[in-house]
Amino acid sequence: DMAAWHHHPNGTETKLPGEGGRQLLINYCFGHPDSSLLLFPYSSGVQFINHGGDGLANVEIRWSKEHNDDSWLEETPDELKRRHKASLMMEYVALRDISPMEEVLIDYGGGWGGGRGGGPRG
Repeated sequence: DMAAWHHHPNGTETKLPGEGGRQLLINYCFGHPDSSLLLFPYSSGVQFINHGGDGLANVEIRWSKEHNDDSWLEETPDELKRRHKASLMMEYVALRDISPMEEVLIDYGGGWGGGRGGGPRG
């Protein structure tokens, strides 16, 4: 059971109905329609990258050629689980100069529903 919680200003918490927690987690994963594998980005800084559709994106995500072995792309999720380390690396690459204090934006793609709880469109 993966739940989403609302944190109230008075310090109390209320569990939100439904499977909101699961959907919220999936909203931040990368995947492909032809695969059951979902990649969850975790590193410092990814929480500061937001959606910039309609041509507003100033960053794109690329598969790191320097830090990955392309053979991983052919492995099943079960084969990936047996590896001794989980380190698939993506790179966030600027599409143009980004000014100090400018928001970093990527295009989530056409399947994105937008907003919290909107999630991917199916």
